[in-house]
Formats: sequence, C-alpha cells, structure tokens
Amino acid sequence: SKKQHQYEHLQHLHDTYTALVKLVLCIGCLFTFLGTNYTSVLLHVLAGSKWSSSSSSLSSSYQNTASSSLSAFCVYISLLAFNGTTEAFVYGVVDKPKDVGTLGIIHGCVGVLFAITVPIAVKMYGTIGLILGNGICMIIRGTFAVYLAACFFREHTTISTTNNDDATNQKQEDDKGTTAKKDAQSNSNLPINTQKSTITNIMTNMIKNMFLHPIVLMGFISCFIITRYSLHFHFQQLSTNDNHGYIHKEWIVAALSHILVGITSLVLFVMIPMYKYEGSFGRYLSSMLKEKKMKHDDYDGRKNGHQKME
Repeated sequence: SKKQHQYEHLQHLHDTYTALVKLVLCIGCLFTFLGTNYTSVLLHVLAGSKWSSSSSSLSSSYQNTASSSLSAFCVYISLLAFNGTTEAFVYGVVDKPKDVGTLGIIHGCVGVLFAITVPIAVKMYGTIGLILGNGICMIIRGTFAVYLAACFFREHTTISTTNNDDATNQKQEDDKGTTAKKDAQSNSNLPINTQKSTITNIMTNMIKNMFLHPIVLMGFISCFIITRYSLHFHFQQLSTNDNHGYIHKEWIVAALSHILVGITSLVLFVMIPMYKYEGSFGRYLSSMLKEKKMKHDDYDGRKNGHQKME
C-alpha cells in the first residue's frame, strides 16, 4: 500500500543516514589513529626537518607546534566531518520553524562556549588549544544534530505506524486479518520500535548503529599504539640524521619502514576485522552505489530518448 511504501522509504532513509555517518567515522578513524603518527614525516618532506622534528636536540617551540598541531588537526577533521554529515541531514529533513530555531539557538550557545573557553585553552596549550576548542564544539553540535534526527524518525515513524494500523484495521474487515498479520510482521523489522522506545532509546540505538564494531575500534587503537612506537623507534632517522634539512638515504629507509608498519597494522588489525564484523555494512554501501548507478543510467536513458524524439 501507499502508507507501507512510505514507511519502507523511512526505514531506507534511516539505514542510509546511519550508514553514511558510519562511513564518515570510519574514515575519521584513519586520520585519528593513523594520520596523527605520520604528520612529522609529511612535514619533513614538505618543509624540512626543522618543522618536523620534536627531539630534544631540536626543541624550538615552532617545531613541536607544527607537528603536534597537524596531528591535532587530524582528529579535528574527523569531528568536523561527523558534525557536517549529521547537520546536513537535519537541515535536509527538518521542516518545522521551531526545530530550525532550536538548532540556531544551540549554535549560538556553542559559539558563546567557544568564545569563553578558547582563550583559556590557547593560553594553556597554544595552537592545540584552539583546535581542541573547535573539536569540542563539533562534538556538541553533532550530538544535538543526532538528537534532532532521532526526533524526526520518532515522529514520522509514529505517524506512519498509525496510518498503517488504520489501513490494517480496514483490511481485517475484508479478508479476516490476513493483511494485518503481514503488516505486523513487516513492522517488527522496522529500525525504530515506536511503541516502546523513547527519544533517548532511539538516539542510543542510532549511535550504536553509527559506530564501528568494538573489535574494529580496538584494531584502530592497536594501529595507533604500533605506529606510535614505530615513530619513536625510527625517531633518530626521521629527525636527527638530517642536520641540513635534506632527505638522506637513511631517512628515506626509516620513513618507508614506518609507512610499511602502518600499512601492515592497518591490514591486520582493521581491514580483516572489518571484513569479518562489518561485512553487512560493506554490502549495504555497495548496494547504495549500485542503486545510484542504476538511477543515473535510467536518467541518462530517458534524457537521450527525449532528445531523439525532439
């Protein structure tokens, strides 16, 4: 029926939303747990050893600030992407002026919090304090955007469930409840159980679907520990062997070894667990791409057909 089709569309929207946020967080984990341990290598290649080193022999403040700030920015990029994805969805589906106004108030409050805390953070941690303040703001805004999304799914799913129940009651009078049983079976597979769940429960369930499997997260943490140790192990080659700002053969060998350690740990501790524990997530992304390609091909076909007719 039309109402059931609308309900299935809502379920598809819910699954797509959580899958995209999960994809963003997965990419963000690469920046957070791996990228942070390779900023010194990148800075060494782009700007020379005086900007990439953080050793005691090269202890100028701008050296530590450049590498550490870039590492902190890797974490901030993840939070920024999370906030951007969640807020984009909210702005796309929210149609009530009250909700839009509430979102604006939250942004204003976050701005005030940023203005108060950042001067203190900058005084204590320098450039990293500025990035830290922005990151905290992104977490607050992104979390509230998820809350608004949970409110949206709660409200629209309740409406759709009510409509489906009315249609089911009408069908029960005609075919002795056959359709009602089918509708009940369909409703049991919906992403949100509106009859028992509160907004908090729905939001908690959404966040759970957005995050990676705990074993995959542990794999990312393991990658961070291993690459951090690798960075310190190759520290002399990466920093102190190049006293004139040039890239020597020894530095290249050390850097390539460090990169190889990162790739190996990524495959062993992240890619393999993801294949085992996040296989359904990968298949869903693949189906999304195939569906998009089919719609694009269908659109091109109809467009070419109209052009030929003209």
